[in-house]
Amino acid sequence: MVTGKIKWFGGFNNQRQTRNNFGFINLAEGDIDRDIYVNRREIPQDLQILLEGDNGEGVYVCFDLEENSQKFEAINVELKKYTGVVISFSGGTGEIATKYDGFFHFKSFKEFSSGDYVSCGLRHTSESEKKKAVKVKKILPDSEYNEIINICVNSNDSKIARSLFLEYVNTLPSAEAIQKIIEKLRHFDTETKRILTNKIIREYERFLVESSELRNEIINICVKNNDYKIATSLFLEYVNTLPSAEAIEKIIEKLRHFDTETKRILTNKIIQNYENFLVESPELRNNLCLYGKNEFTNYADFINKYLKDTNTNESLKQQLSNEVREKIPRDTEEKRSIYWEKFGDLVEYQGFLWNIAPIEHKRRAIQNFYKEFFQIVINFNNSDYLYAQYLQEDWKELYKKVRENKDDKQLIKEWEPAINSNEFKYAQMVSARGAERLVIKFCQALGYEVEDISIHQITKQSSDWKLADIRLNKKILLDVKNSRFTVNSKVYSEFCVPKFKQERTNQDREKKEVYIVGVLSPYLQKRFIDGEEPLNFTVEKPKVLGIFYKKSLEELKNIVNDKDRLKIDLSRLENFYSDSSTTENYNSYSPRGKISNSYLPHWLFDYGEKFYEKQIRIIQDFKNLIANLSDGEVPTWEDISIVGINPLPLFILARENLPQNWQNHLPKWKIQFINYLINISLYPQNKIISLSHLFISLLKHFLQMLEENNSEYSPQEYLDILYENSHKNHPLKIYDPLQTIHSFCNTLQTLWENREKTELSEFKMFKFRHEGILQGKKASHDSWKTIIAYCGGKIEKKGKCGYSPLILGMHESCSCGLLICPEENCQYCQKDCQSYLSRKEKNIVDLNIKNNLPMIEF
Repeated sequence: MVTGKIKWFGGFNNQRQTRNNFGFINLAEGDIDRDIYVNRREIPQDLQILLEGDNGEGVYVCFDLEENSQKFEAINVELKKYTGVVISFSGGTGEIATKYDGFFHFKSFKEFSSGDYVSCGLRHTSESEKKKAVKVKKILPDSEYNEIINICVNSNDSKIARSLFLEYVNTLPSAEAIQKIIEKLRHFDTETKRILTNKIIREYERFLVESSELRNEIINICVKNNDYKIATSLFLEYVNTLPSAEAIEKIIEKLRHFDTETKRILTNKIIQNYENFLVESPELRNNLCLYGKNEFTNYADFINKYLKDTNTNESLKQQLSNEVREKIPRDTEEKRSIYWEKFGDLVEYQGFLWNIAPIEHKRRAIQNFYKEFFQIVINFNNSDYLYAQYLQEDWKELYKKVRENKDDKQLIKEWEPAINSNEFKYAQMVSARGAERLVIKFCQALGYEVEDISIHQITKQSSDWKLADIRLNKKILLDVKNSRFTVNSKVYSEFCVPKFKQERTNQDREKKEVYIVGVLSPYLQKRFIDGEEPLNFTVEKPKVLGIFYKKSLEELKNIVNDKDRLKIDLSRLENFYSDSSTTENYNSYSPRGKISNSYLPHWLFDYGEKFYEKQIRIIQDFKNLIANLSDGEVPTWEDISIVGINPLPLFILARENLPQNWQNHLPKWKIQFINYLINISLYPQNKIISLSHLFISLLKHFLQMLEENNSEYSPQEYLDILYENSHKNHPLKIYDPLQTIHSFCNTLQTLWENREKTELSEFKMFKFRHEGILQGKKASHDSWKTIIAYCGGKIEKKGKCGYSPLILGMHESCSCGLLICPEENCQYCQKDCQSYLSRKEKNIVDLNIKNNLPMIEF
């Protein structure tokens, strides 16, 4: 058979519109110098597919020649077969080495590996084109396979040799294989050495394990070519055999020349396995943290480890400390965040990182340094009230007990016979009895032996109900004053007291002090109380406001002395406890006279020492701590500001003077106010400040600031002193259910901001009545002008208005000198004021016009 290559075969004849059934072959050997004709029938079907049309050009075939009428035709055509070894294959393309015909390129959807023995055909259209293998398939190795391998391995072409070299030597005994590898590595070109070393490290590690000579050879190649993406571990193993100084110098030198990925690999390996280099060289440490977040994190871990290790010598610790202190400010924000994540617990109070530490780490360090101090302050600020849960109760449950209890039903009817016909009175009496029940429950929770003597009016057990409502421990008498929310305020303006209570007398009894207990209840109509109609609005729970008693009056009067411009008018409260035996004042120590229904403001009430058990215990612990500390052992005011925990309420309640350092940083007016509170005269001396003490102290200090016209002063800043957190709920941890103090500070702020407009600074005298009314005048002969008040007017068919607070400068003043309620349906100042009557008349006229009602003449 002879060999040729297809010139063309088959294809489509456009003129005849049919497929060609013949083709021509260029003869590659012999004396015939012409194209050889071939008919389709002489070519196997599968080969026809390969040769059809343009695809067949250049494909080598074998065939027999047949002469016919002096013409030659090709018969018995076959694909010429070649054998070779795959030397590379990747991504569907590869290369085959043959024994005599060089290299063929090929494409295949099948997978091949270097070293595969294959058979194939050849397509080669011209000398300028690459030889291309066709119909490639794997075959079993034969003697020619080994010959091809030997040719490749011993080829002077590095590209050919490197492809099969390692597969070849892997079949040899280890010693012989290693020797051949070393020999070849010394003669291969640079690129072949790089490829070969990478492949040895990845796939033929056993040679490295067995031969230190081979390891050194590869390391030398890497060192010369700055290529350590794979061989970094070998490089470090190599430099680790050198003296430290030389090893570190080589590492630093290579880090300057390596690409980023290689640097990343090398730095990680150094940190993980060669810490000795890092310990000895600051320059190397500096290099290692430059190449990425992970490496920087590892570097931070390294520093952290040695700074925390108690066995680290002081010289190294000092060196690392200085290094970190200098490095952090210069690094990026991302790296600084990693530093502080790792080094946060190394920040010690006034330690080596103090000046550059973030605020949150300083805060932790300060609290650790003054641990006992801050722990007590935090305990105090976070302390709850053991009995607060008993101060209020769901109104539905509370009033249901009254409505379903036979004696209670009879009692409220005894109080007010008209409850069956008067729904307003019914609701009022149920609320009053519910208030008594709530106080009984609260006192029981406090641990008292409680006797309901109000019910004695029905049970006839005694006549003590004429004196009080509740008896504690068989001797303490309580009179429950129930108030209800007003129309235009969240507080109240009067107490709802059954008529009989207003006429109680104690003339025939031994003088006894009766404590007043205030309760604030929701203003509900009968249909809601009895559940006849569902509510579509939120209703506050009835709550105990606290206790008021005679000694409170003396303490309040002591807060204000004769030199103050402020006079407190407590005369009406003192009448509660008048020693007169006249029927007008009724009994001596019992608040049961005609004025017993007078308004008692919520700031007058307090809950007593037992309610503050937890706070008092903490205060005593704090006093014990402070007694053993000098000023230098207390946090500075700067420390306090950083930590953000307010210790002032605890200092005030403990009656402890502020450290001098704190006083140096606080405005003078704040120091003055704090000292007011610390030095309030109470009995016993360790008694904690009450809501009333604080309220009067605020007012007194405000008026003094008004006189001084202090530009630094702001009433709103009282809040920073009195409240331990931003919630502003309970000043000095005094339980303040109606947020009285917070509201009062806001009122004082409004007065302060309007002091020029209202000429408030020109007032020389002030009078404060217990109801919460502040009046002033510029001269002794002037009339009193109202500065702060609440509305005492009534809304038709709704009850007391109670708008609060009315503030001079914010609300209009009437010609009578009192403030006018701003509510459109009220506008009250005082009952008999002609201006008020005129406003009232006008409101009625306007309302009639609005509602198209006939005019009414007055």
